[in-house]
Amino acid sequence: MKRLFDMAIIAIWVASLAGLVWHDLWPAWTAGTAPLVVPAGGIDKPIQMQFVIEGSRWGRMGRSWAEFWRLETGAMARSTTVLEAGPVRRTIRIESTVNYDTQDRLDQMKIWVYGLPVSPVQIEAQSFGEDFPCRIRIGQQRHDFTLRQGMATAFGEVFRPFVYLKGLKVGQSWRIASINPLGSLWGEDIAPTPIVARVVSRETIEHLGRRVKCFRVEAQDAVAWVDDDGRVLLQQVRAPMLGTISIRLLDGFDEEALRAAREQAAKW
Repeated sequence: MKRLFDMAIIAIWVASLAGLVWHDLWPAWTAGTAPLVVPAGGIDKPIQMQFVIEGSRWGRMGRSWAEFWRLETGAMARSTTVLEAGPVRRTIRIESTVNYDTQDRLDQMKIWVYGLPVSPVQIEAQSFGEDFPCRIRIGQQRHDFTLRQGMATAFGEVFRPFVYLKGLKVGQSWRIASINPLGSLWGEDIAPTPIVARVVSRETIEHLGRRVKCFRVEAQDAVAWVDDDGRVLLQQVRAPMLGTISIRLLDGFDEEALRAAREQAAKW
């Protein structure tokens, strides 16, 4: 009887270890090239997307806009996120600009955060071969560090880790550098953290009154549902102090609301 008990314990341990390797370690070991993160088109006119941000405990928290341009030198993405509700009790605006080379590889990134107690917060990074030097400014403080190019093939903000992911397939995984622009509010390091994103399955979700078959993408503290066109219809993120946040893609693009948000922010 003891022998059978010992064998059962060993079998359970082996199964648990296999599950750990498959779910957590194997994607990191085999993480490959990121999917396409820049939509096709956008040469004469930007491709535009708008999102609503909602919190499980706070209701509607804000809005976000993303625009993509195709250039002779590659591509550029610009986003504006405005948080107007939640435990912070202040309006916060996050601006980001990301440049890609002609092969859609990350080349340069800039993020500005306005409305924090110490403002502005600036994050800048630029590719230099195998190295990706980053600089963070928080008020008068400056922090410099280097992120190895191989550690991440894309950047994502904690409030919207993904914007566009084209060419997904189940089992695919890649590394991204996750940035929390509001980390200084609760004493966290806001330096980019390399994490692994993985396509785990196909699921059908309800989106704006329609049933849509999507890829389910999981990363640390985040899950996203992406349609066959590469649009991230819905993503949910767990953030400190804020709980679970949902970011949903909307139909249409309110340029007046975006212009008003940027004009208001320019007065800060």
